[in-house]
Amino acid sequence: MKNSKDSIKKWKILEIEDLSPSKWLSVFRHTVKLPNGKVIDDFYVYQSSDAVMVLPITKDKNVVFVRQYKHGSGEITIELPAGMIEPNVSPTEQARNELQEETGYVVDKLIDLGKVGRATTKEKFKHYYYLATGLENPGSTNFDEHEQIETIEIPLVELDEFALNNNLPAETYALLYIAKTKYPDLFR
Repeated sequence: MKNSKDSIKKWKILEIEDLSPSKWLSVFRHTVKLPNGKVIDDFYVYQSSDAVMVLPITKDKNVVFVRQYKHGSGEITIELPAGMIEPNVSPTEQARNELQEETGYVVDKLIDLGKVGRATTKEKFKHYYYLATGLENPGSTNFDEHEQIETIEIPLVELDEFALNNNLPAETYALLYIAKTKYPDLFR
């Protein structure tokens, strides 16, 4: 396999046109020049706010999932607590906020598991992943006005079977994989 820093070149952006339909989604039409000289005048890139996702594990060794309707897919989903990062809020602070708002759990310390891109061909969007352990005594939730959320607690010993038998979003699988890879002893 050829491995040279200079073998792959970035595309040159010649023009960007903002076609954003609303505050919920930014869409841009790029005119770009490829390294081979070809010009593409209709390459669309969409951008949403970066987001956080938390893998919450209770003191009793249960993983806390949230169940809610997601209009984009038109389905009721099961996933880990997550949300868009608000302006002027750090990813860590937003992760704490989302965990409390969606599950009632308050956490002092979050373990940063890193960030990942999603559909990097057409999207500028990052998910910041966190792990929260030892959670107990959930307080009250504070859903956004458009949310209806239920929590589901799955014992860690049943996590793999649960993940395989449910249609979880890709971001949830990614976070579970990263956490299990970085902290295998936690999942034994």
